Amino acid sequence: MPGDGHPIILMADAPTVGGYPKIAVVSAADMPIVAQRRPGEPLRFEVVTIEQSQKAFRRRATDLSAIAQLAARARSARLLHM
Repeated sequence: MPGDGHPIILMADAPTVGGYPKIAVVSAADMPIVAQRRPGEPLRFEVVTIEQSQKAFRRRATDLSAIAQLAARARSARLLHM
């Protein structure tokens, strides 16, 4: 945490934390949401357990899989009508 009290979120391509204390970790389930935020845009943090984070990650993976299956079906249906 820098001296100004504003947390820094480091993504996968970030350098080392450079001596700043690491006070928290963003859940893997929420990283896609964080990645779409603009610098300086407000975020709200919430304390969750590891189990809650893992459950959210599994739910996101299930949702993405369902979306991919629906997209594949839509592509197949479009090809049948051509």
